Amino acid sequence: MITPILKEKTVYLLRQLKNYDKTTYDHSIRVAQNSIVVTERYPELISIDGNVFYTGCLLHDIGKIGISEKILTKPSRYTPEEREDMEQHPLMGAHMLREYPKEVVLCALLHHEKIDGSGYPAHFEDGEIPAYCEFLSVLDVLDALTSARPYKAAITDFSIIEEILSNEPLRKKYVDIVVNLLKQGKLLTEKEIQTCQEKIS
Repeated sequence: MITPILKEKTVYLLRQLKNYDKTTYDHSIRVAQNSIVVTERYPELISIDGNVFYTGCLLHDIGKIGISEKILTKPSRYTPEEREDMEQHPLMGAHMLREYPKEVVLCALLHHEKIDGSGYPAHFEDGEIPAYCEFLSVLDVLDALTSARPYKAAITDFSIIEEILSNEPLRKKYVDIVVNLLKQGKLLTEKEIQTCQEKIS
């Protein structure tokens, strides 16, 4: 359960994240908004309270507050040492969220785990990762693919997105669901938000 005190803390943490790294903040908001769509359509697969899952998605990257700005904003690929530092953010996030329900903590801790054990930080394998964390992983990768970064352009071609996601060690069942929702125009990406902003301005 997300209590009023935890809701206030969530707002506080998100404000900190926004001030520290707006790119990660925007990413987190989009992932959380898309989690609502998934929860509404597939509650039996998420299997936890929708507000708890939404909060976990909002705060899944909160540990990046503990990562050097130099690394977060680097306009090129990471060195092995920088990658090692970056891979600490799930542990940092889990520690920051220790007062939250365990499902929220696990969203922060396990959102980079893969079903073949190649993820981090725990290298969990198939059967060890909660379904809601696997769904979060797919939404997380989707938003990364469809967002522009200093070192890459956003991918907007559905066939390319589907191919990349299908080749990732993610559960195919969840990838198919997310890709179908994307094709139906049900999910937010950076492109849709930019289009809305251009229409308003």
